[in-house]
Amino acid sequence: MTVDIFTREQMARAYEQTLGNPMFLYSTLWGNSQSQKVVTADVKVMVDKINKSRYMAGYTEHQEPARLISKSGYSTDEFQPPFINESVAFNYTHASKRPAGVTPFGTHGVKTGVDELVRNTRELRSRWLRTVEYQCSSALFTGKITAGDKTFDFGLKSTHKVELTTKWTSDSSDPFKDLDDIIALNEEESGTPTNMVIMSITAWQAFRNNKKVMAMMGSPASSRWISFGNLNAPSYNPAMQASLKGALELTEATVEIWVYGGRYFDGTETKRYAPDGWIWVGSKETRYDQYFTGFFDSEYMDMVQAEYMLDQLKETNPDQVITRLRSCPLMVPIDIDSYSVVKVA
Repeated sequence: MTVDIFTREQMARAYEQTLGNPMFLYSTLWGNSQSQKVVTADVKVMVDKINKSRYMAGYTEHQEPARLISKSGYSTDEFQPPFINESVAFNYTHASKRPAGVTPFGTHGVKTGVDELVRNTRELRSRWLRTVEYQCSSALFTGKITAGDKTFDFGLKSTHKVELTTKWTSDSSDPFKDLDDIIALNEEESGTPTNMVIMSITAWQAFRNNKKVMAMMGSPASSRWISFGNLNAPSYNPAMQASLKGALELTEATVEIWVYGGRYFDGTETKRYAPDGWIWVGSKETRYDQYFTGFFDSEYMDMVQAEYMLDQLKETNPDQVITRLRSCPLMVPIDIDSYSVVKVA
């Protein structure tokens, strides 16, 4: 049963003003200017697998309109995004109790209730962000998202997900050449310039302790970050648990090197969003879309088409009021051939 402590509009305002715990992949890639946010009842995802950035103007017969001659390379699939139905207890009892000396006609109860709502929305938004960040990491590092018994496969080619035969922990390995080869593959198949590398903690350690890397940049203990114009001084974003190590100048491109150590709890154990030993090589400037589909609301007796819906319910056994968040998000990497994932350690 719904309760009327706050209207849905008031709860939505509190939710929108709550930042939650910022997430690196979601904020950096899915939040870029190229990406789109689509809210619809039926989600149809068109994943681009052709060199869209390398199209040239085509020739047509005189006075005939231009037309798309071929659509080969596109694949269209239908997805039903996973349903998030999360709630936290709304502690309203202390909102009705006023301290000694406080007039019953004051605003203490209202203020306390608003504070409790803000705490609820902050917790719900952080949970939502962690779930979405998991979707982002799974889409990037595996090319698919598994939610319960559903798997959303975006068609990442086997050539774009490989394990190096010679790992970076070996003295005979050459990380610079490996990165150049990966970037060349990405740009050849997608036409999208590569400008970013995301490394797991263990992959970064293997890279920084590699024999060829140390020969150029000095030992990891050295403060000489700039060596032959290779890496500039590092910076760290503690909120997102991500560290920008600098810009790496390669033959094929100049890329930002990020190290991501964020963790999540899957209900059994704590894991990292960036799997141990893996790196992601891609572009920040391509499309990573957010899809939101509808869900049925029993009070409205209709489908709700929105990014999310907040409401409050009264439950029994035990008696309590809860603040509930519902959402059906799906994070989709549209230009699937513009990135590669490689196990380097």
